[in-house]
Amino acid sequence: MSERFQPPRGTRDWFGEDAAVRRHVIDLARSVFEPAGYGEVVTPGFEDTELFARSSGETSDVVSKEMYTFEDRSGRSLTLRPESTAPVMRAYLNGMSRLPQPVKVWYCQSHFRYNAVQRGRAREHYQFGVEVVGSPDAAVDAEVIALQHRWYRLCGVPELRLELNSIGDATCRPAYVALLEEFIDAHIDQLDDECLERRKTNPLRVLDCKNPSCQAVLAAAPRITDHLCDDCAAHFAEVRRHLDARGVDYELVPTLVRGLDYYTRTAWEWSAAGLATSISGGGRYDGLAEQIGGPPTPGVGFGAGLERLLEVVRPQPPAPGGSVLFAVIAEQARPRMFALMDEARAAGVTADAAYGSRRLKRMLELASKRGDARVVIVGDDEWEHEQATVRDMTSGEQRSVALDELVKELAGGF
Repeated sequence: MSERFQPPRGTRDWFGEDAAVRRHVIDLARSVFEPAGYGEVVTPGFEDTELFARSSGETSDVVSKEMYTFEDRSGRSLTLRPESTAPVMRAYLNGMSRLPQPVKVWYCQSHFRYNAVQRGRAREHYQFGVEVVGSPDAAVDAEVIALQHRWYRLCGVPELRLELNSIGDATCRPAYVALLEEFIDAHIDQLDDECLERRKTNPLRVLDCKNPSCQAVLAAAPRITDHLCDDCAAHFAEVRRHLDARGVDYELVPTLVRGLDYYTRTAWEWSAAGLATSISGGGRYDGLAEQIGGPPTPGVGFGAGLERLLEVVRPQPPAPGGSVLFAVIAEQARPRMFALMDEARAAGVTADAAYGSRRLKRMLELASKRGDARVVIVGDDEWEHEQATVRDMTSGEQRSVALDELVKELAGGF
């Protein structure tokens, strides 16, 4: 007997209740963002490797440790999509810039990162994300955060918490980074090896260390919010004013940074009860377009991992109402009855058939398991009289309906 194949480590299959809950979470997100003017964008599953090397930074963990990179048969270096912000910006520069500005989009697509498999972290994971490209307005930052807050509330996320910070821009951040480097160097004996490595490649990432002993040391580090230029300080104050007006609570966390090089100004993370890591991160990236060869173009957005979200909450989709199961016992009746089933579907009825069985008891058991509201029964006697028996699965009530009237009956209710 041949060996049964398993999904690759760090991937999974979605089906049954898991797939239904996942879809419901996406539908809830769409119900929040689409009325606010966000349309769907889909980018390729792989891109030119240089797109991610330029945008994320050669020294970032994503580029140096986590990307799935390969050469195609023409020798081109391609990379499976590790994140979607850079591809969305590429798509913007390649055509979306002609749309009315700012361009507001959402996506839900897979991302690939080679990392340690753990709870809420997979090698292929799915993100629902939002990007707004073309406006530097702080009100846009606040809109994205507030809409995300509404989505999470609809999902019922427990103990939802928003952390907020500003990481400045190219005007004020270099001077702050120099102060931070001085602090790190003065406490080098108190920090772990990972912090020292980040000191060489991206000093801001030192602030993101999760080691409790390092965190205790870094609590005394200079705060970037104390060193913002006037424009960045005014922008951050405006973001907070808009969130305050919407009643969105947040905690200012000066050590909050984003892991990719293209972020500027506003940065945020959402966390929830039941998961040690964040469930989402976002921020402004006004320097990204220039890094990938475009003109200066402001942008802001977030990515939210669906696997992480489903670790903390599983909102149940509404039960399907009025679904019908066709239980066709008479063999000669099957072609016509299944044609009528298609007509009922076209009339808006959710309908399916009990394929592969001719025993009424098993068909009724299947309808009960599926939660069907009604069962259309056609045995030899019904077929002979050109009728069907329609059974209400809740009350047990049954009635005979002429086949010519069956679709009308099903579409109109019982």
